[in-house]
Amino acid sequence: MISLSGAYFTGPLPAALPFVHALTYFLYRMLDEMDGKQARRTGNSSPLGMLFDHGCDCIAVGLQNIMLQKTCCTGENAISLVSLISNYMCFHLATLEEYYLGTLKLPIFNGVSDGSLAIISMLIVTGCVGNTWWAEEVCDGTWLRIPSITVLNRGQIVNIGVMFGAVLGSTMR
Repeated sequence: MISLSGAYFTGPLPAALPFVHALTYFLYRMLDEMDGKQARRTGNSSPLGMLFDHGCDCIAVGLQNIMLQKTCCTGENAISLVSLISNYMCFHLATLEEYYLGTLKLPIFNGVSDGSLAIISMLIVTGCVGNTWWAEEVCDGTWLRIPSITVLNRGQIVNIGVMFGAVLGSTMR
């Protein structure tokens, strides 16, 4: 039996877990997008409903990031922490924009729809090759100047790219 390695962001996962994660994330995204449209169409939308929906989405952003960190074997380091902070920052800025402007204007490429497709695709590939593929070290990490990171694995490199994409996506509107 494969252990889930507790709360650490390393270690092998059961082979079916990335597939289940991809399916449940896809269902969450579809239901989340449909409920707002249905509420507006039937005249049941309200500020409280929007607050509840954004509250659930905020919790989901953090949990999704943590699950992806585990799947990509990023380890417990500054990259993992900054990734979580950058995802929450993007969500917070988008929510503030919607509050003050009255509408949520997403760029052409956005983390909500396009990022979800990338995450689901990545999870399906991970289910096929195994999550330890992400843990293979590929380059020297000393250029980051982070004492705890001397080499970078595939998961950390993808995570750094996601952080830059999140920051650029939240600032380019």
